[in-house]
Amino acid sequence: MKPNPVPKQLKPFTKGDPRINRKGRPKSFDDLRVTADMIASEMVPGPDGKPISRGELLLRNWIKSRNPILQRAFMEYWVGKVPDKLETTEVLENRTPIILHYAHRRPDLMEKARRDAANAFKALPPSDPDNDNSRQLNGPDTHDG
Repeated sequence: MKPNPVPKQLKPFTKGDPRINRKGRPKSFDDLRVTADMIASEMVPGPDGKPISRGELLLRNWIKSRNPILQRAFMEYWVGKVPDKLETTEVLENRTPIILHYAHRRPDLMEKARRDAANAFKALPPSDPDNDNSRQLNGPDTHDG
């Protein structure tokens, strides 16, 4: 015989069980909203001692909070919710595409880059240790002092 996976204190629903919510979730929360509005409208002493509403006090606490979720909630109530989805098709329709070519995938560009690099080193003057305009950097031991 298999052990029952349901603990003893839990009982499955039976036909006509009064615990079953036949109406489901309420369609509106009008009573709850009215109560929340009443509580948020109550006047309480503010930071400077002048009376302000609880709602205003709550928002003031949110903006001063170190919790970024509360700060974001304040900003969303103030300026509106940040869109969750970015529509990129309209933004990118009339843009000029940028095509990036990697030299190792384009032999013609690779050869041109090698020639340009070789020509750049040929154009450098030879190193002269007596000249201040030398290509060689002075280290800490060769410092003139």
